[in-house]
Amino acid sequence: TKMFRIYRDVRFSKDKTPYKSHFAGFFSRLGAHLRGGYYIHIKPGESFIGVGFFAPNKEDLFRIRKELEMDAGEFREVINQKELKAIWGELRGDELKTAPKGFDKE
Repeated sequence: TKMFRIYRDVRFSKDKTPYKSHFAGFFSRLGAHLRGGYYIHIKPGESFIGVGFFAPNKEDLFRIRKELEMDAGEFREVINQKELKAIWGELRGDELKTAPKGFDKE
C-alpha cells in the first residue's frame, strides 16, 4: 500500500502551488505471485479508480500479450459490456504504434 504525498515538486514548474489538488493511493495485491494493483485518485469532480499493472516486468508483459494473442475473446467480451462501460467508461491507456517483437500486427 502506498499513499502519495500531497506536496508537489515545484523545482522545475511554472506553477508553484505547494500542494496537489488531489489525494491518491496505490494498493497492491498479495505479494510477488499476484502482481498488479489498484490506484485511487480523489479530486472533486475528477475522481477515478485505475486497475492493472504499472510498468510490468518483461516476463509479465510477455505473458499478458501471449494470453491476448491466443484468445482475446473473453477480454473483449468483458470490456464491451454495457454495464461495465456505464460505470467505468471506455478502456483507456497508451497504445503501441507497432507490434511487439514476435507478435503479429493484427
